Amino acid sequence: MLRTLRATCYHPILLVGLTSAALDSIRWQLNPTLLINEPALSARLATLMGSSTGRGYLACIKADGCPTSPPPDYFCPKAIYLGEDLPAKSVLHNYLHISASRAPEVESQHAAPLSAETRKSIQNQLLGYRLENLSAVVQSDFTVSGLTSELNAIATALGRCIVDAPDLRAELVSLLTPFSEHQLAERRDSLGMLAVGAALSLCHQGKVQVLVGEITAEVNRIQKDRGERLQYSPEKVGHKLKRAGLLSRRLGAAGNGFLLDHATRVLLHEVAAAYGCGGWADDEHNLHCPLCEQYK
Repeated sequence: MLRTLRATCYHPILLVGLTSAALDSIRWQLNPTLLINEPALSARLATLMGSSTGRGYLACIKADGCPTSPPPDYFCPKAIYLGEDLPAKSVLHNYLHISASRAPEVESQHAAPLSAETRKSIQNQLLGYRLENLSAVVQSDFTVSGLTSELNAIATALGRCIVDAPDLRAELVSLLTPFSEHQLAERRDSLGMLAVGAALSLCHQGKVQVLVGEITAEVNRIQKDRGERLQYSPEKVGHKLKRAGLLSRRLGAAGNGFLLDHATRVLLHEVAAAYGCGGWADDEHNLHCPLCEQYK
């Protein structure tokens, strides 16, 4: 798979393992495409790879301190082979997971390598497309909604590279929809989603503030309604809300919670949309919520 991508990508670099030394030796001014075989990707380098899907993140990765010259920007296209035995929860962020496992009862077809002439022809076609359409891609206002926040961003970025082909854009969104549904299915029973969904439900009840204890009570009520015996503490729920980007504050003697001003409501709806909690409480409380319509 990586060798196939090398035949079509712009300035491809095949890497066996991902180390600080390997990253330091790359000529980043060429805008390379990294094709990495790393089944034992560390959490630290996974964070670096996830952050470098956007421009501007600089990292000092040398063990003896930062070099005298500014560190490079590691923004570039990347494909990483993580092996066949993947953990239940990936350490990567801002990525699209594609299973490359061989289908059962299907024999591998060993095709002959592409000739240098064919590879050059493919790369020249892609470069020609880039030169002709780069301005249109940069100025594109194409956006995707309806998927998880990560897949919305991926679909938007890929869709903007498709010029004057609305059917291809629609097919792209269709192909990414199962990935979005899989992400939502993985999160549906997680405490993070339960906590965010419970906070959103309480937000729609016209409260001016909501306590972490109230959110915890709602989470545990949902657990009980589902026939689950496990009950959570306010500390556990508060930690999950913090991990989701919702940092509570002290609200006097009542404990920690959230003042539901406009900025907090907007943030809560943004986080809820990212967790796929849209429509969590489809009742009279949120039928006319403009923020729910905005982040649907």
